[in-house]
Amino acid sequence: MTRQERIAHHKKQERLVVQNGEPSIDEVEEGVPVLRDVSGKGLVEYVNYNNQLHEKKLKVPSNPITKLTNSTAGTANGSLLDTTVDNTSTDDLATIAAKINEIIEKIN
Repeated sequence: MTRQERIAHHKKQERLVVQNGEPSIDEVEEGVPVLRDVSGKGLVEYVNYNNQLHEKKLKVPSNPITKLTNSTAGTANGSLLDTTVDNTSTDDLATIAAKINEIIEKIN
């Protein structure tokens, strides 16, 4: 292991920075993703693997989640989720699973 590899092993992962334009194969380090704002494509993630540049277009979800709240007052106050589960002896795995399914339906 080289000195640089030992030093890199102890560093935190660098933050992804969004740059403009498509990168060349030489600009992208093997296995390290880069984000680019490409005209006509939007936000694209590029990864160099086996000396080939792979790209994945990132899209904004049609119904983006902007705020999740944990409210015991229910959803009448405008919160996105009612995540309350009564603390009684009837609360079991099925009750929790039903609440999780409700949350998933509201997210989708």
